[in-house]
Amino acid sequence: MKITSVSLRRPVTVLICTAALVFFGVSSLTSMGVQRIPDIDFPIVTVSTSMSGASATIMDNDVADVIEEKLSSISGVKNISSSSYQGISMTAVEFELEKDVDAAAADVRDKVNLAAAELPDEAETPVVQKFSSSDEAIVTIAVAGSMPYREKAEYADKILKPRLESVDGVGNVSTPGLRKREMRIWLDPAKLKARSLSVNDVSSAIKKRHVDLPSGSVKTERNEFQLRLNAEYASAEELRTLPVLVKEGATVRLGDVARVEDGLEERSDAATYNGEETILLSIARQRGANEVTVADGILRRIEEMRGSLPEGVRIEILSNTSDFIRRSMKGVGSDVLLAVGLCALIMLFFLQTLRATFVTVVAIPVCLLGSFLFLKAFGVTVNNLSMMGISLSVGMVVDATTVVLENIHRRMGKNVRTSEAAEKGTNEVAFSVLAGGLTTMAVFAPITFMGGIIGKFFFSFGIVVVCTIALSVLLSLTLTPFVGSRIMRAEESRYGMARMIRGFLDSLEQAYRKLLTFAVRFRWITMSAAAGLGRSRFGNT
Repeated sequence: MKITSVSLRRPVTVLICTAALVFFGVSSLTSMGVQRIPDIDFPIVTVSTSMSGASATIMDNDVADVIEEKLSSISGVKNISSSSYQGISMTAVEFELEKDVDAAAADVRDKVNLAAAELPDEAETPVVQKFSSSDEAIVTIAVAGSMPYREKAEYADKILKPRLESVDGVGNVSTPGLRKREMRIWLDPAKLKARSLSVNDVSSAIKKRHVDLPSGSVKTERNEFQLRLNAEYASAEELRTLPVLVKEGATVRLGDVARVEDGLEERSDAATYNGEETILLSIARQRGANEVTVADGILRRIEEMRGSLPEGVRIEILSNTSDFIRRSMKGVGSDVLLAVGLCALIMLFFLQTLRATFVTVVAIPVCLLGSFLFLKAFGVTVNNLSMMGISLSVGMVVDATTVVLENIHRRMGKNVRTSEAAEKGTNEVAFSVLAGGLTTMAVFAPITFMGGIIGKFFFSFGIVVVCTIALSVLLSLTLTPFVGSRIMRAEESRYGMARMIRGFLDSLEQAYRKLLTFAVRFRWITMSAAAGLGRSRFGNT
C-alpha cells in the first residue's frame, strides 16, 4: 500500500507524527474529565412551585393543573406527572429520548412563564430544572458539634457554604437539615378582635412597612448619590414596634396583638450524625468538570478552614466519590500494564525474538495514548465505561501488529533487505489487516447508536473501542513496518530456550497438520462429531 511505502521512505515524518500523536494524546488525557459514569442528561425536566400555607388540594387545583395545561402543548412530551404536598407542587415532564434536553428545558420555561400569570398571587416563581447525572453529590460533609444549632446553621449557611461554592468546578451546594433564621409571629385572636383587626390587616402592615426599596438619587455638580428606603426590622424587639393601625391618635403595634420570636424555619427535613442533629452540605460538580480534581479542591478548602473553626463546631467528611474513582482508575491502569506485559510475553514466545517483541510493546501504548486525542474530540470522559473499552482494546490492538510482524519476519528469512521485507510483508497482509479491523469496528460501532438510557451510557464504550481499533490498523500499516525495518533481523536466535520453544511449536504444528488431514479425509466423522457436540450443547440449555 502507498501509505506503507511513504512511511518507509519518510522516517522523519513517521517519527514526528508518532511523537505528536503521543504528546497530544497525553495532553488530552490529562485535561479530560474524570468521573464514575458518563454525563447523562436524562430527558426529564421538573417544575417546582412553592406557596406558603397552601394545602395539598389547593396546590393541586390552583398550581399543578394550571402548569400541566400549559405544558401539555409542548411537542415531544412522553409523560407529565404532578405531586402536590403542603405548600409545594412538583411537576415532572418526561420527553422522548430523541428530544434535546436543553431545547426541552427552554420550551418548559417558556410555558411556565405563560402559566405564571394564572397562578395565585401568593405562589412563588416556579423553578425549572433539568435532571442530570452530574447533579449527584461528589462530597458530603456534616457540620456538627456542641455549639447551639442556630449558630451552627449561621456558620454553615453564611461562611462554609460560600467558601465551598467558590472552589473551581463546584456547581451546587445543597444543605439538607439546614433551618434558616426566621421571624415567627404568633397572633392572639382575642387581642385582634378587641382592636377590630384581622390577620389580613397585620399581613398588609408588614408588607407595607417592612421594606427595603430604592428611593431615587441626588445629583450634585460632581457626584450622584443613590438613595434607598431601609425600613426593615432586624430583630424581634424592633419588629414588635411595627405600627399595624393608627386610629384617633392611638397606634396599635405588632407587639400589642402578637408574640414575636426570633426563631428558625419549621422543620421540613432532618439530618443526624451519630445520633446528633447536624447540617449536611452535599457538593455537586459542574457538568464536564474533573470529579477527582474538584473533590481534591473541596478537601483542601475544608482543611484550610479547620484551623479557623469556631469553638464547638467540627466538620466531618461523610462521603467522597473520588476515593472510589481513584481505586477504579488505578485498577484499570494495572490491568492495562499487565495486558501489555502478557502480550509482549506471548509475542516473545511465538516469534522468539526480542526485536519483534519491542515493536509490539511500542505499538500498544502509542495506540492507546493516541486514542485519547480522538476521544476528547467526541466529548468522552475518563470513566468506568470508557476505561472498560480501553482494557478490552489492549488485546485487539495487537492483532493487526502481530499479523504484520509475523509476515515481515517470514519475509526476512528469504535473504532480502529489511526495508524490502517490511514493505512486501506489509503489503501482502494489508487488506487482510484492514478487513479484520473493519470487521471488529462493525461489531462495536452499533453500540454508539443504541437507543434508550443504556445507549447513552454505553456510547463512550463503543467510541473508545472503534477509535482504538481504527488507530491500531493505521499504526500497523505505518509505524509497525517502519520500526520493524529498522530493528528486526533475519537471523534466528541461538539461545537454548528459543530452540526448545521452536521445537515445541514445530511438534504442535505437525500434530495439528495430522489432525487437519484426518478431519478433511473423514469429513463425515467430523460433521457427525460437530453435530453431536452442538446437540449436547443446546440440549442441556
